[in-house]
Amino acid sequence: TRALPEPLAVDDLVIPPRVSNSGLPSSANYERNQAQAQVLEDQTLVMGSTQFGPTTRTAPPNNSFGVALGDTVKVFDRDLGMFGGLTYKRNFLYLEGTSRRYLPGADGELEARKDFADTRGITEANWAAVANVAFRMSENHEFNFNFLFNQNAEDVARTQVGTITDDPEYTYYLNRLHWTERNLTTYQLKGSHTIPEAAGLKVDWLGALSGTTQEEPDARFFNYRSQGSSFEPDHASLPTPNKPTRYFRSLDENNRNLKLDLTQPFEQWSGLESALKAGLYDSTSDRSFLDREIYYEGLYGSRDAYPFGGDPNELFPPGSLGYTAVTNSNGRINYTWNRYIQSRESFYQGDQQVSAGYLMLDLPVWERLKLIGGARYETTLIEVASRSYLPNQNTGQTTNQTTLDEAAVLPAAGLVFNLVTNMNVRVAFSETLARPSFRELAAYRSYDPLLDEILEGNPNLQTSSIRNFDLRWEWFPQPGDVLAVSLFYKDLADAIERRFLTIGGEVVSFVNRESAEVYGVELEARRGLGFITGQLSEFSVGLNAALMQSEVPLTAEEIFNRTEFLGDTATTRPLYDQSPYILNVDFTFDRPVWGTTATVAFNVFGPRIVIAGLNTPDVYEQPTPSLDVVITKRFGDHFKLQFTAKNLLDPVYQRTYGEDADAPAYSSYQRGRLFGISLGYQY
Repeated sequence: TRALPEPLAVDDLVIPPRVSNSGLPSSANYERNQAQAQVLEDQTLVMGSTQFGPTTRTAPPNNSFGVALGDTVKVFDRDLGMFGGLTYKRNFLYLEGTSRRYLPGADGELEARKDFADTRGITEANWAAVANVAFRMSENHEFNFNFLFNQNAEDVARTQVGTITDDPEYTYYLNRLHWTERNLTTYQLKGSHTIPEAAGLKVDWLGALSGTTQEEPDARFFNYRSQGSSFEPDHASLPTPNKPTRYFRSLDENNRNLKLDLTQPFEQWSGLESALKAGLYDSTSDRSFLDREIYYEGLYGSRDAYPFGGDPNELFPPGSLGYTAVTNSNGRINYTWNRYIQSRESFYQGDQQVSAGYLMLDLPVWERLKLIGGARYETTLIEVASRSYLPNQNTGQTTNQTTLDEAAVLPAAGLVFNLVTNMNVRVAFSETLARPSFRELAAYRSYDPLLDEILEGNPNLQTSSIRNFDLRWEWFPQPGDVLAVSLFYKDLADAIERRFLTIGGEVVSFVNRESAEVYGVELEARRGLGFITGQLSEFSVGLNAALMQSEVPLTAEEIFNRTEFLGDTATTRPLYDQSPYILNVDFTFDRPVWGTTATVAFNVFGPRIVIAGLNTPDVYEQPTPSLDVVITKRFGDHFKLQFTAKNLLDPVYQRTYGEDADAPAYSSYQRGRLFGISLGYQY
């Protein structure tokens, strides 16, 4: 029902411009203009009228269902394992909050340019299927086939109402109806073989085919402004899009992976078990994306035939689509167009191939010291071609081509020192890569609903490289328990960040940072409390905490902008998307004789940059501490009852201009507390 009508769902769609008259009957243009007007009216009518604004109703409770079956049987006296599962869930979310945009004022203080009340209703539906078949031909040979299917849909209805300082006497209304449907299908075949005749050589191989699609059919954006009884749905000052617009977007991506790993065990000079490993990897991906934008031109004023009265769902009263024709005395046909469509397209096509081979050694130097080291040789070829109706702000071109053709040797080395039987010290070094994605490279501009900004790719992006240094001490007091402390340092070159491109902050793109560094300490603990007293043997606590420091040198342009507009003379800032701390804690009670388990989990992260500023402070995502409780009770051998309470603290999800929580708000909302109950049957 959301599909683009078939007459318009063609390659190289052409929608003719508006024709004002047919010309004189004797002229050469007469029939051509008549035909052109008729084509435009037919295309407008086939699009039909549509709902442009949300409606309100009460959502039902969230619900979900799952079933899984598995067994192992004998086939030709060999083990054949089978497993299958199916899940379905549907969730509803209602969010109320604010959305603001700021610019520096004359005195360097931030002044609100846009201030909107923001309301969203979100419906999510997801269902997934998984199937696995494993066949063990013998003790040394096993085959596995895996199938995964995942279908997800999200329906978002959103309104924003507020003011823009450029026209303070007007109230602005922004309406969005946005359906997104994603699909992932994966087929995977793998095998594992041990060859005793080759000194125990182990061979592991894998082949996988994956296909993913993303459809955004008939996403509707309708912005207008009002002053008293005057309503303007088509004005240059409106936020993008400044006309009633319907988007039809489709993405298709296919991926093939091939992998081979060889492990040759051997005994080193002292008779300790060692291994030499080698492998090959090849991955190819291709993606195609098309965005077809249908927008409405027309007459909406109070004196026009079909004035707009402020209700987005009454934009198309009967008779308002197409033209009204009047033939004058000399036979010329004059057309008065009420509402009619126009279109524009953007697309990108991407191909990627990554091929690699590695060689590594797992060698005990002596009983308490192990060396693990090797290198990976990797080649990357990424090609992205794109075309957009707007020039890309990074290149100034509407048509762009990117080619990344690179090769790299990535070494890795580590030492594991066994202090005592259950205690190790690890030292490691490695080099890794982070490639830009197709979307980051595509010179295409679109609204990003997660970021709530206009997002544009950058064809000039380069691959990031990272050098990693790690030192870790770990202790395993008893099975299932661990206590570990790690120190880490990362040196990054060409790290990819999101940054504002425009002074007004309407467009966000991706940029490489010349250099950056991250360092810190991590604490990991999982311990049963029975070591304190036997009365606490049914309790356990888990902890993962990290303290981090990151630093990115600012460019000369950024230093000038911050000094000129903000009076900020800092020459460095934290790395994009890097929190100064992360904390996860869980406390569990488990009494098997009661069939009862209860877990309390808490997590929080520190403020992190989500968009780097241009002439405003960086936009930070503020901490949102989460507290969840899960209680499970088993009845007999078959039934399980579970109660969940999530987001009990109900924090404000807030983004701010600057690191401080009381800084000017970029956006804010609350998700609400969520309580659930489920019943399971197992046999």
